[in-house]
Amino acid sequence: MTSSLLHRRPAPIGNPAGTLQRGRVLRDAASIGAFAFLLSVAWSWVPSVWYDEAATVASSTRSWAGLAAEVGSVDSVHAVFYACMHVWFDLVGYSPFSLRLPSAIAVAVAAAGLVALLHTVSTRRIAVIAGLVFSFLPRVVWAGGEGRSFALSTALTVGMLALFVHAFQLGDAPRRTRTLWWAVYSAFAALSVAVVLYLALAVAAAGVTAAVILVRHSRNTAARRGFTGWLCASIGALLITAPLTSRTIGQSGQVSWIDPVGRKTLRDVIEFQFFAGHAKLATLFWLIAIAGVLFAVARVVRVRPGRIGETHAPATGLTPSVLELMLPLLIVPPAALIIGSLITSPLYSPRYATFTAPAFAVLVAIALAALRPRSVRIAAVAALFLLCLIPNLEYKQPEAKQDSSWSEVADFLADRRAEQAKGTSEAIVYGTLRYHPLASARVTAYAYPEAFEGLRDVTLAKSLDTSGKLWETEYPLTSVVGELRDTDVVWLLTSTSRDQRPAVTTTLGGVGFVLDDEWDFEGVRVLRYVR
Repeated sequence: MTSSLLHRRPAPIGNPAGTLQRGRVLRDAASIGAFAFLLSVAWSWVPSVWYDEAATVASSTRSWAGLAAEVGSVDSVHAVFYACMHVWFDLVGYSPFSLRLPSAIAVAVAAAGLVALLHTVSTRRIAVIAGLVFSFLPRVVWAGGEGRSFALSTALTVGMLALFVHAFQLGDAPRRTRTLWWAVYSAFAALSVAVVLYLALAVAAAGVTAAVILVRHSRNTAARRGFTGWLCASIGALLITAPLTSRTIGQSGQVSWIDPVGRKTLRDVIEFQFFAGHAKLATLFWLIAIAGVLFAVARVVRVRPGRIGETHAPATGLTPSVLELMLPLLIVPPAALIIGSLITSPLYSPRYATFTAPAFAVLVAIALAALRPRSVRIAAVAALFLLCLIPNLEYKQPEAKQDSSWSEVADFLADRRAEQAKGTSEAIVYGTLRYHPLASARVTAYAYPEAFEGLRDVTLAKSLDTSGKLWETEYPLTSVVGELRDTDVVWLLTSTSRDQRPAVTTTLGGVGFVLDDEWDFEGVRVLRYVR
């Protein structure tokens, strides 16, 4: 590689050239952010809502008192996220699209922030390529269309990285300045961990970065101050979040569904963490990422330092290199979760490591940035984008989320109800839910409420607002069937597993109902009983 790639320095800010550089950073960040947003938001309304997203809806659309009661007994790990979504739904209302829109925005923020950060610790070439690769990584596109906190966790991680780098660069600044910025980092880290508990591992990864720099510059005062600053800031964040963390650990049964560490764990890391089981695609990307590490170690690409908001090296202070910043983020969180799973209970799930995607994208970008000439780099990025279209388009299909067919069921029910005579008295019985024994098919009504308006929910005992749990509580149908004597039509929504049809048919038959028709969908059965 040419020496210009390794040593070229842009002009310092404070002159016209510096102003142009800042403008270029903003343009690059905005362009990549818009690209990431479009990839995530496109057709995000098409896939049916599924169980995890229904939990977001059920929690965030209940009253504030109902939400407080819920997180007091279960799901406190999501308390801050649910509160944010509650405010969001108060502002814009609920729909499957509005449920997922914040995630698409979070992916855009993460992509833009990553580009701006990399302009500081690396080169424009790596920054732009990393932003593009991050935007079309299958796990990122999935997170951008998911009504959960995974995309937000990624944006918060990028924010923590940027604050960490900036605070570390101030090792030779006055104590007041250093203290201020480490306090800002501490507060932001505490907020991030409160939103997503696993982001404590991103803070730990930054500690590894600080320790590596300290070892590499053992006699440098700025390095010692940087490590001390991180340590104090991390302890502060830990103390702030301790009450929530303690409560969350007490509710660890919420992740009892996670598989224990075993033979498939390595496959989870390689194939599912970023590529949803597309083995060949995952292998290709990991090989490129490994090449990126080797190129960076060999200094084939420039990894010069800078200052956040600038594009030139600071006069004093230290800045992590790309590898010092990104390798710990990629390795520490999944490794800690896997080790923790071996020591305690299962903790590692590929999607819980979504926030490490920026680091993976950067390593891939380092390798791609080393390609010459420019046309080859462009072709390589375009080829990877096209290869990722396969899983990314899969995420946009109607039954993409755990084969959920709830939207189809809701549309069908609304159409059948519209065909009935005006004034028909209707009720509904919610049966079992496939894969999730603790919930009922009522989650379909939470996800698509308009299709169920006017239906009497005869078995509902305690609603979401009054149950104090994640889900409602129910009466047995046998104890309330007498309330259906003046009803014309009863619908049954149940799963194709744990078949309740015989028992419901017998119970309803006792008050004069007969089975009129039955329809099957993916994992769901709809039955209509009439007098």
